[in-house]
Amino acid sequence: MRALLTMALVLCAFGCDEKGEDKATDTGQTPCLEGFTRGADGNCYEDEADADADTDTDADGDTDTDTDSDADTDTDADTDTDTDTDTDTDTGSPGGALTISGTLTVLSESELASTVVCKISAWPWAAFDTTTGVVDHTSGVEGFGEWDVGCPVAGGSVDYSFEFSVPMGTAQVGLLGKIEADTIKEVGTADNPFDVDGDAAHSDVNFEVDMDAVGGPGDPPPDDGSGTDPGEGDDPTDPPPTP
Repeated sequence: MRALLTMALVLCAFGCDEKGEDKATDTGQTPCLEGFTRGADGNCYEDEADADADTDTDADGDTDTDTDSDADTDTDADTDTDTDTDTDTDTGSPGGALTISGTLTVLSESELASTVVCKISAWPWAAFDTTTGVVDHTSGVEGFGEWDVGCPVAGGSVDYSFEFSVPMGTAQVGLLGKIEADTIKEVGTADNPFDVDGDAAHSDVNFEVDMDAVGGPGDPPPDDGSGTDPGEGDDPTDPPPTP
């Protein structure tokens, strides 16, 4: 073995130059020996060992692919239903503010006393007796309020205007002209009832109260002269009629 190494060294001493070129094949542009690379200046230089071999030590060979192929579908398909279904009953009426204006006329053969009070009152239409056109005060339905509009002179009229709020759920309202004297007189208006569909203004809403009429709301029943006691009629002391 030692003899072979010695022979190789002797041959290279005669057949190789210091630049790693094979003198035996030097025919102009001599190719570089294996492990050498010719530089820009024409000389052969020994290749440098790549210290960073970038060897992929990843045992799996970088074959880690997304095996689920983004197939993760959203199995929670928003099946949560809205169980809060708003159980508030829709009454169909939004309520609103009503502005009412018109005239109140008082018919009377005598002057009104200074103590007489004239008002307009507002009620849910459900409180009205449609046969009389006025409120049935025994119904238990509460009104929205009443407004003092001032009284005219007997036989005259007075202008009025007021505003009130109607709560949601009230579809219709009715108005009454009201005179408070020795007795209470109430009359409706020909414009009753008023539909409620948000804010609105109603003008030329007129009332006419006849203070001399009998039989109105609050009035005592008229005395027709007939007695109510049993046996009441002709005076028993009167002589019998002549045949």
